[in-house]
Amino acid sequence: MKDFVQAAHRLAIARAMRGEPNVVCETCGRPIELYKRPLHAEMARFLVRLVRLWRREQRPYTAREVLGITNKASTDASFLTHWGLVTKDSQKPSSGYYSPTPAGIDFVDGKVSVPSHVHLLLKLRCGFAETRTTIQQALETRFDYAKLMSEAL
Repeated sequence: MKDFVQAAHRLAIARAMRGEPNVVCETCGRPIELYKRPLHAEMARFLVRLVRLWRREQRPYTAREVLGITNKASTDASFLTHWGLVTKDSQKPSSGYYSPTPAGIDFVDGKVSVPSHVHLLLKLRCGFAETRTTIQQALETRFDYAKLMSEAL
């Protein structure tokens, strides 16, 4: 029975990756959609601020430290790990401490471009868009939640 459940779940994932809309796993009932998550201005600003702090003192920083605020604990900063632009604290990955990677620093410095979107399936990275973005372009890209939720790849 376990093999059947795993096979059915893999089939639903494969259907979603092919771009079929409204895929639901027949075994668990979960909707399975492939999301195209953009690297938008909020993420780019977070990364720029993180790199500035990092250049002053090389240590992990919380999102609150980076943003300079106390009333917001959650950001899209964690998505930057999918591009390899930041790392989370290896001792406590859920602690909310971030450090820029060399690729993240190069991106902020305008030395490299990265894919404009990460493709996520069940919160896991399964690919990237073919289009690329620079830090300047990313800083201009507004995040549109309604568009993200209405567009399955």
